[in-house]
Amino acid sequence: MKLRNMYDDYFLQAVKHFNSDNLGQRTKAFEMFKELEEVGHIGSIKYLGKCYYDGCGCEKDLDKAREYYLISIAFGYYNADPGPTSYEMLRSIDDEIIGAFDIAEDFRKSGEHSENCTKSAYIGYVNTIVYGREKGLSWQRLGDMYYDGTYVEKKKGWAVYCYRKAYTTGGMDDHEDGSNSCKLGTCLFYGEGIDKNIVLAKYFLTSAYYSFWYPEDDEQAILTESLLSSIGTLTECYLIDGNSLMEEDNVLEDTASEWLSERPKYIKASAKRT
Repeated sequence: MKLRNMYDDYFLQAVKHFNSDNLGQRTKAFEMFKELEEVGHIGSIKYLGKCYYDGCGCEKDLDKAREYYLISIAFGYYNADPGPTSYEMLRSIDDEIIGAFDIAEDFRKSGEHSENCTKSAYIGYVNTIVYGREKGLSWQRLGDMYYDGTYVEKKKGWAVYCYRKAYTTGGMDDHEDGSNSCKLGTCLFYGEGIDKNIVLAKYFLTSAYYSFWYPEDDEQAILTESLLSSIGTLTECYLIDGNSLMEEDNVLEDTASEWLSERPKYIKASAKRT
């Protein structure tokens, strides 16, 4: 806790440097925000988007700006300082691409992994989130790209929150919804990109289990059933609230509801590249 308080103070210093008219101070701010990102401090994310957009303390790079503004939405910081909102900034980076989702899906299904193709898919999914309709599935696809390191740097911590955003956004068919819940539950079960949490893992894996139509023919459904079997019934240590013993279903629902609405201040520090 003391270490995080120190990082919070460091963040406030970085913001002060960022708001300076002095070029050297703003360069220092960029360096400090990058250091904060390395330790999982979420407050730095949108500031880094602004730095890359303006070329403040770094070379102007709209591709990196797009990434940071996108992920600030996944973390729930799209309306935080510095303004304007992340959605407005993404609109200023890219105009609407007609049929962006279908274009992105065609690139994904082609199996072509050249930088040009994967970048086009990435931009297509981001464009859909800003302008289009298939937002939930676009978030899941972007989560896959961060999980696997396709076009973008592998950042499983970012992948987890893309999957979370896909879950809360919805609009997917049952199988894609189950696939997303399976990915989220698996990350939580193994502690990939996020601290291991058996209660949350069981919640999302259970959601996935009831979404798959033909579980015997689906690898993710088989994985889901295996992990649920491994977890089994939650032990009392997960069910005790003060002096009360809660029902398992209530614990699952309450824990998931709290996490899904949470705007994190930190993510797992090692989650960036693992």
